[in-house]
Amino acid sequence: MSSAIGIAPSGTAAAGLQRQASGRDFANNSATAPAPDASAAGLPAAVASRASSAAAPNVDLSNQIVQQTTTSHAIAANAKAIQAGSSAIASVLDITV
Repeated sequence: MSSAIGIAPSGTAAAGLQRQASGRDFANNSATAPAPDASAAGLPAAVASRASSAAAPNVDLSNQIVQQTTTSHAIAANAKAIQAGSSAIASVLDITV
């Protein structure tokens, strides 16, 4: 169970970065020119390359809404994994012989 507690925070962080990238694209929906480079905003290269921060004609709003929903569920699932791992460890520590 300790591996779940170790892995879930990184999954939560990754989902948060994807949500940030999607939010940037969504916010730039009405822009007439591409936004500044996403890597300059402190995003990791893997997320920055997905975050086009493109001008309006290149932003698919329905895809951005799906991305926001997906990352929300990913964050909730990782939080549940942390909670389950913590509960399992607490149960082990409460065992008396």
